[in-house]
Amino acid sequence: MPRFLAALARTALPIVALISSLSPALAEDYPPSPQPKPAIVVERVVEVEPAPAPAAPLPSAAPSASEDTAAGVYRLIWLLAAIGLGVIGLLAWQVLTQRDAARRRTRAYISVRPGAAPQLDTDWTDATVIVKNSGTTPAFALDHATTLMMLDFPEAPLEEVMGAADKMFGKKSIVLAPGEEITVPLRTVLTEDEKRETEDGTHKRLCALGEIRYLDAFKARRRTRFCFVFGGPSIIASGAMQLADRGNEAD
Repeated sequence: MPRFLAALARTALPIVALISSLSPALAEDYPPSPQPKPAIVVERVVEVEPAPAPAAPLPSAAPSASEDTAAGVYRLIWLLAAIGLGVIGLLAWQVLTQRDAARRRTRAYISVRPGAAPQLDTDWTDATVIVKNSGTTPAFALDHATTLMMLDFPEAPLEEVMGAADKMFGKKSIVLAPGEEITVPLRTVLTEDEKRETEDGTHKRLCALGEIRYLDAFKARRRTRFCFVFGGPSIIASGAMQLADRGNEAD
């Protein structure tokens, strides 16, 4: 028995040595499987800071002496500017006023006065009016619309007549020098009944009326309207047309 064990030991020793020599190589060819690592949990605590309290308002500082001086200078400048503008406005107003006054003194003024009175004992009833420039400068582009006609008395609807007379303008352009005058003839035909109504003068009057348009030396448009009446015993006895109560105006 001991011999058998010794022989067996001699046989096993080379095998054990061979296995021992191969073990490192096998270990390199087959690395060990990784072992799971334990999870690391990190807890993060966020601290919320409280909102800062609103800052208390700073007490307003009293203005310094330099700031008071600057404010005073600004006020003085504005005051002087206002005074300057007022003086300029006053001077401009005076200049315009003096200019208008000078123009009023030197402009043309067209006036109209009665001329020859109507004659009721003729077939044609004729009359005249006299247009005069009473100003100190010429009247330019003078034009007129005039007529001699019967009108109801005392109503005398002058506006209707002058409205229809607009178509008579634009046919004349006269330059009338200062102090110069022109005579404008008027003519109409009256029936016997109209002549008797004119002599009576109760309900009808014979009227010489019209309008003068012109430009003054300063290119301003001017107008003169006139109306003279003839009728009734007293006016006919005077032998002249009389100024009517209405229909006479100028600008």
